[in-house]
Amino acid sequence: MNVVITSEIVQAYSVCPRKAYLLMYEKEEGALHEYEKILIRNQLVNQTRNLELLKQKNIDVYPYNIPNLKKGYKFLIDANLTYDNFQAYCPILTRFNKLSYDPTIFIGTHTVNKTDKLQLMFINYVLTEIQGKSSDKGYIINITGKSRRLKLLEYYLSLKYPISIYPEDEGYTVLIPDLTGCITQGETLEEVIENINEAGELWIERVYTSAKKEIPLPSKRI
Repeated sequence: MNVVITSEIVQAYSVCPRKAYLLMYEKEEGALHEYEKILIRNQLVNQTRNLELLKQKNIDVYPYNIPNLKKGYKFLIDANLTYDNFQAYCPILTRFNKLSYDPTIFIGTHTVNKTDKLQLMFINYVLTEIQGKSSDKGYIINITGKSRRLKLLEYYLSLKYPISIYPEDEGYTVLIPDLTGCITQGETLEEVIENINEAGELWIERVYTSAKKEIPLPSKRI
């Protein structure tokens, strides 16, 4: 069975893995709570309003497709991004240099939460695979039209990854299981914790810059 991973599934997994599983494999979707319906309605109103304003103020606005992406138009809208088994929808892509675009999403609330940031990160992952270069920032526009810029690398660096520490004859070995190959040593616990924090940051920065593979989110292991 070919399973398609969408931003909705990624967001659901961050809250409840069981919910994500049901979204992937259940044919029938459960009924939405009334509050969820309001948020979706607010988000669509917010998105529609801002897309219309964008079209009114700019002439370089085109629908998203690969040919238009390669032509490098300033704004691409209604972007259905697909790479391998991953799919993500992004309302606006804004070109910030000749090689890549920044993603913009809209929300139906005043406050940006964790799942909103996660949605933007997932969009950036799929977009990176398509354009071959990672964006360094993205934008989340709330219900009042206020735009919040999220530096995507800083978001990854702010994540807390669980570590595993192993006593050795002359100190400790420590690794971050989620970050393959991220391992270091130290003579004392204080030294090894400092070393692994630095190694984790270097791992994330190197992978983010190269855009050769995905940066995983922290697992729930303790």
